[in-house]
Amino acid sequence: MRALAWSATVLLCVACGSTTPATRPTTPAAAKPADPAAIGRMRQHLPRDLQGYEFGALPVPAAPTTFWGMPAGSAADPPDCAALVAAPADGVRGWSASGPGGIVYATAAPAVAPAPELVGDCHSWALSTDRARAAVDLTDAPQVADARTLGLTAHITTSVENGAQTHSHATTLIAYVDTLAVSVTVVTDPGAVAAPLPADLPATLLDAAVRSVRGIPAVDGLAR
Repeated sequence: MRALAWSATVLLCVACGSTTPATRPTTPAAAKPADPAAIGRMRQHLPRDLQGYEFGALPVPAAPTTFWGMPAGSAADPPDCAALVAAPADGVRGWSASGPGGIVYATAAPAVAPAPELVGDCHSWALSTDRARAAVDLTDAPQVADARTLGLTAHITTSVENGAQTHSHATTLIAYVDTLAVSVTVVTDPGAVAAPLPADLPATLLDAAVRSVRGIPAVDGLAR
């Protein structure tokens, strides 16, 4: 089971109910060190699905749990699993973009890949507060040359006024490139009127993000 989410040779499949896996990009390696400040390059030519999205700064702290809508102080069960989505210590670069269909976050920050043993112990875990709960599962991660990758999905339920609940879904993909963690998170509302974003979008964006920080020219029309 550990190899499903923690491998440089497996591909992402996040489409609920899909029977035909989409083709995933394979990001090549680069000769020069990765530059976190270059994460902004991918904003210039995003996939068509994100054209017209409104860009903004990253929320603070710039961590997947924040992007999922979970407040600071959320408790993880098992507790050690929180380390997989901990906020970067410093030096985080990135951006957010919102529009019809969801919200996208892209980041690059100094980080060390978690131990494979920790990943193996966190196939399914939970993050919760008094009013919100995220059920987190490992998912297949896309292939990135000379890097380790991690994929997570989170189903978030939040209690609001009058006992009602809101639901959202998030996919977070992380590539540990050189001394950086390069991540993409896509958050969607399953009940939204707008058409859902493509299931393979997180993998496409991770490829773009890694190419950006590595300074690799695009080969598919997406400037990095």
